[in-house]
Amino acid sequence: MLLRDLRNLFHKDLKSVYPEAEIDSILDILLEHYLGIGRFILALQPRYSLTKEEEQPLIEALARLMDEEPVQYITGTAHFFGLDLKVNPNVLIPRPETEDLIRWILQDINDHKQELKILDVGTGSGNIAISLAKQLPAAEVHALDISAEALE
Repeated sequence: MLLRDLRNLFHKDLKSVYPEAEIDSILDILLEHYLGIGRFILALQPRYSLTKEEEQPLIEALARLMDEEPVQYITGTAHFFGLDLKVNPNVLIPRPETEDLIRWILQDINDHKQELKILDVGTGSGNIAISLAKQLPAAEVHALDISAEALE
């Protein structure tokens, strides 16, 4: 299958579920995840041909997307504050707005120098605790969740 034909298939099958720009973004994520193909390849090489083996996980992902499964659960990864975090249906997908919370905490901490002990209750994917631990290596960071599956 040609890459452009795959793009057309995604648009045809997903147009009732997602806006056009989001379909393109999702396809970019999947191409990078499964094949290591950057988004520019589709623009520069629309006649790029996929093998059946390359095509298979993309077609499977399309079926999951048609059932409105988030692309982050399909790839098992969510990007958050410069990190790639493992996600699955046991955790909420980190929201971009939560990155603002991290920035606000870091700014507040910079304004008040002190020894830090941080507790993230209901951590889910750990996006807040992990991001703060990365940004504040001297801080003592703990994360708790009632869900063993989320902690795993």
